[in-house]
Amino acid sequence: MKRYALRIVLLVLLLSVPVFSQEHSSGTIGRGDGQTNFYVIDSGVAGPVVMITAGIHGNEIAGPQAADQIRQWTLKRGTLIIVPEANRPALKKNTRNVPRADKEIEDLNRNFPVTREEKPKCPLSTALWKLTESRKPDWLLDLHEGRDFARTSTSVGSSIIADRSPEAKKQAQKMLDSINDTITESQKKFLLKSPPAKGSLARAASELMGTRSFILETTRKDQPLSLRIRQHRIMVHRFLTELKMISSGIDPENDCSTNVPSIVCDE
Repeated sequence: MKRYALRIVLLVLLLSVPVFSQEHSSGTIGRGDGQTNFYVIDSGVAGPVVMITAGIHGNEIAGPQAADQIRQWTLKRGTLIIVPEANRPALKKNTRNVPRADKEIEDLNRNFPVTREEKPKCPLSTALWKLTESRKPDWLLDLHEGRDFARTSTSVGSSIIADRSPEAKKQAQKMLDSINDTITESQKKFLLKSPPAKGSLARAASELMGTRSFILETTRKDQPLSLRIRQHRIMVHRFLTELKMISSGIDPENDCSTNVPSIVCDE
């Protein structure tokens, strides 16, 4: 009788463990040399839709590599849409702006609509905006890099630029707490800025779609690429943890590019 009761208990425990039916899919946006991949990770469980973009400026390479690692993470709920290389022509040439573009449209992150009547200004921004409109994300995180530290220069490096909403600023503060806990030098600590620049993807998504948006800025000056990639992962990890989309546990034995990210791994 005791053995039978034990079996019943074990069966109940097994049935209580959540079963994830995570699905990965991918697609492309854009045409010609501007064509780029996007990835969709659907947990199979209802939850927030989060879009992560990177590589809008081609000389800011930490974001694309972090985004490519983040798309390997396992979700508990919700959906992730990730565009690791939004500006492939610029990434290929390691230049900030779109190669061979006219001066008024060379900065991709100033080519998104400012009003509902406006259209995106170039083929790259048009393709990315169409994807954003079609997916209707609840949240958008755009990964960037500044040339210098925001605390000691006019650059926006080492900052989180949140939209004007209280919800975005609350989540930004939590990301700031997590990243600043890893930094000992006060001048290198991240700070909060708001709002994103006019014409940026984050500003357009926030004001025209109601998507809560951030630009996450690491700093290229005197910082190794591995550290900058890790900083992006730490901020995104905290954000997704707050939304209960991923596990909050940290597994130091786990590889940084797969499953649950290890923010304590070697740089």
